[in-house]
Amino acid sequence: MPGEAPVALRHLDYSGRAKQQPYKAKGTGGAGDFALVPRQRAAHAAKLRGELRAAQSESDRLKVLTELAPYAEEIGINLEIRGKPGFPLSVEPFDAAPQSGVALKNVRFEKTSRADGSEVVTTIATVFVRHGKLTFLTKRIEDYVEERQTIIQKGKRAGQVMKLDNETLIANIESIGVAAIEAFWTSRHPLPEIDVQTWWEVWVRVGFEAERARNESAVIAEAQRLGMERRPEWLVLPEHTVFLIKTSRRMLASATAVLNFVSELRHPAVTAKFFIEETPTEQQLWTDDLLSRVEPPPEDAPAVCVLDSGVNRGHPLLADLLAESDQDTVRGEWGKDDHEANGHGTPVAGLAAYGDLTPLLANADPVSLSHRIESVKILPRVGVNEPEHYGPITQAAMAKAESNAPHRARVFVLAVTASDAEDFTENGRPSAWSSALDGYTSGAMEEDEKKRLICVSGGNTDLQDGTDYPSLNEVTSFGDPAQSWNAITVGAYTEKSIVTDENGDLVADSVCLAKSGGLSPSSATTCLWTSTESRQWPLKPDVVFEGGNFAAGGAGVPDAHDSLSLLTTRANFQATLFAPFGDTSAAAPLAARMAAQIQAASRCDAPHGNRWKGSCLCPLRAGRQPRLRDASNHRE
Repeated sequence: MPGEAPVALRHLDYSGRAKQQPYKAKGTGGAGDFALVPRQRAAHAAKLRGELRAAQSESDRLKVLTELAPYAEEIGINLEIRGKPGFPLSVEPFDAAPQSGVALKNVRFEKTSRADGSEVVTTIATVFVRHGKLTFLTKRIEDYVEERQTIIQKGKRAGQVMKLDNETLIANIESIGVAAIEAFWTSRHPLPEIDVQTWWEVWVRVGFEAERARNESAVIAEAQRLGMERRPEWLVLPEHTVFLIKTSRRMLASATAVLNFVSELRHPAVTAKFFIEETPTEQQLWTDDLLSRVEPPPEDAPAVCVLDSGVNRGHPLLADLLAESDQDTVRGEWGKDDHEANGHGTPVAGLAAYGDLTPLLANADPVSLSHRIESVKILPRVGVNEPEHYGPITQAAMAKAESNAPHRARVFVLAVTASDAEDFTENGRPSAWSSALDGYTSGAMEEDEKKRLICVSGGNTDLQDGTDYPSLNEVTSFGDPAQSWNAITVGAYTEKSIVTDENGDLVADSVCLAKSGGLSPSSATTCLWTSTESRQWPLKPDVVFEGGNFAAGGAGVPDAHDSLSLLTTRANFQATLFAPFGDTSAAAPLAARMAAQIQAASRCDAPHGNRWKGSCLCPLRAGRQPRLRDASNHRE
């Protein structure tokens, strides 16, 4: 307000955390650390020249094709450059020469087995060369044959011989050929059958931003001319534009004008539905594959403690992350297992441990885990807790986790909210439950002022009609205790906008309620907190994470389609291992997972036994830990 002093809101404190280090340039990868194939240079060069002559003939043929006539300045040839198996391939020169009419489109790695059972990797690069620019390669082959070199004239290395023979580029090339459609396929999935109509992700290269509109228009025009079905939306990335086009492999392979601008072809992004539709045996195979790539967290790693309906720790993806001693309950008669009909605590635990399982299962990359899982059950097996008990039960659950592992750093996640407090729903006023969280997180009531971090889900809408989005979200308030001052309140957004069937194919004419990057249809908000009184309270949510999307179903009823959900661990894992999950109940454990990863990356080197900066408040730490405000005195 005019005349009022500005209030400093310091969310991030970097003081005392910077240190100077001398800069050391990264090596350029000379012959000393680059394994070279021993070659008889003249013979190797002769072979490569012959392959380039064949490529030149194909380039000349493409130059006069009628369908390429509109793109005369952009016509070129795609080459597949294969390295010697077991040796690296220098691809940097192709990526650094767009002004020479040469562009690196993609790099693939092909594994083959030797007779002794070991594997050997072949590096394969797909390179676009504009018509008339094959001299980029022929010149380097000539330098290689002549073993060209020069003597440095100036500087500290004056008088030394410097090689200009391009040996690291040419020696390890095994062959150069005209790229077939297989050269563009970079997905883990098998290349589609020759005449099967299917959806393709078509990645169009953009060397310079000025080329984007021209290249996009060329692909759109050619797809239309050839009768290919194309989704009206496309994805714009810094170096690519990504289209979804439905056609056959045979048609796409013949679409010379399309491939002229393409860097990669991929299977459309795999969704949760693909894995949910797999048989139990197939799901077990996917799980075994993931577990074979998992690097477990160290014994002293921090943890995400799940305060929920319990966790079924027998799930194969959780068994090694949730120790029996770290599974507890506030009251013995409740048990420790996940008693919810469809499971709640177990899916939350899976997301807290791995995040969305879909991308992890869909690729073959190693998975390094930085934290463990704990579980304390806060919900009764029969009946419900009374509202006045919410706060004490939550505090007791947090205390149990700390008693079970007193020296462990942890993040708590609470994906349980209530909306039965009318005043709170209207104004976001502190409640007994939120005040209990504020007091326990700030440590204000404890001698050592121990501080704790808890991520709380914001709460969800009850969306029955798709036309009510997003108006219903704006009039549905976050649930108690999401108004807590000191908790991290988590709302939900979504990037899931692809609806697929059980075969992984796009569902025609499907429309998502939320656009990619928009408010998740299930997420409540704090738009109602507009009264004068509400302005005293913090702005919520603090962060947003993926919560899934809905499709516009028949008669306006939104469809919580599995392909628009996150994939996580199923409570009833004896039947099937994977479950779809969403809403702010999914977003909250994703936030807690990130917080635990930050804790794990922030070890404290102070000699007091507590290795984790996330819970260390010792004076030996660089910088100061900001004090969290206790909002319990704001109760009405």
